[in-house]
Amino acid sequence: QYAYYAAHDIKGPINNISSLMEMLKNSDGITAGAMPIFERMEQANAEMKKIISALNDVLDMRRTLDVPSEGSSIKTMVDRVMMGLHQLIQETDATITTDMKAKDRICLSSLHLHSVLQNLLINALKYRDPDRRTKIHLSTRNESSATIIQVGDNGLGFDMAQVDNRLFDMFKRFHDHVSGHGIGLYMVRSIVESYDGTIEVESEIGRGTLFTLRIPEQ
Repeated sequence: QYAYYAAHDIKGPINNISSLMEMLKNSDGITAGAMPIFERMEQANAEMKKIISALNDVLDMRRTLDVPSEGSSIKTMVDRVMMGLHQLIQETDATITTDMKAKDRICLSSLHLHSVLQNLLINALKYRDPDRRTKIHLSTRNESSATIIQVGDNGLGFDMAQVDNRLFDMFKRFHDHVSGHGIGLYMVRSIVESYDGTIEVESEIGRGTLFTLRIPEQ
């Protein structure tokens, strides 16, 4: 709760700094020699705003984890997420295939299922391999009183030994050539574990990544 209030309260001073810096810039009060330093201050302030915004997103999401869920439709949510990502899928020339054999109803709320699917698909699109056409496969099945969701891609991949257990940590990133703050996978794990589920990952540099989610039936 302390983190929640702190993150929200910090937004005010940061916005004030942004306004004051804009006023200073428009007043011609910065010498030519000081302009490079001022521009670096602007960049640092913009980065701080992005981090606080990301932290607020995480905290807002965590506040929904204790809300009772009536479940949601996997097919409906896959269609909704794919529609929302239509432009990005076209821009990246990606092919996404699905094989949904699981029972359509899953215990995750529509908000949480949407967040999980969207984050995993965006992750696959962002970390695609530029040297080959992006292929992503989403599949579901039922196994031992649980729903299994898998999202695999043929993207850049990463060294599992180097990543260790840090992949799902907040603000952790292992490819720096794309924008982001490393909260997507943290949010996915937080949601999955709140339903007593598990998430596993297999990856290899140059071959791609596979995420496997196991959500117990409730």
